[in-house]
Amino acid sequence: MLWFQKSRTESVETVSPVLHFKMDRLAQVDLEFRKAEKAFDTAFQRLEQYKNVHREHQPVTICGLLILPLNPSSDLELARLEREKARAQLRRNELLQERASLRKDLGLIR
Repeated sequence: MLWFQKSRTESVETVSPVLHFKMDRLAQVDLEFRKAEKAFDTAFQRLEQYKNVHREHQPVTICGLLILPLNPSSDLELARLEREKARAQLRRNELLQERASLRKDLGLIR
């Protein structure tokens, strides 16, 4: 009898389908988040470049008085760029929240 020898049974760890799904979803969300981050950066840069070139719609202080533009909403290009930035920021924040939730569920963060 070989009762003193170790048995050669190997245990195979199985990953639950839910855990596997969450890991796949995390990888997908990471890729989408990177794309959304780039889109937000691009939209932010475009808006800042436009504001730097078209300074007539920015508040100015003269002799300690704050002077505001009369109708900054009349600039359609500025409004379009601000909407584009807001959409990109919203998408990025949604993906960031989902990513954090998945990482917490998987035990990668507390």
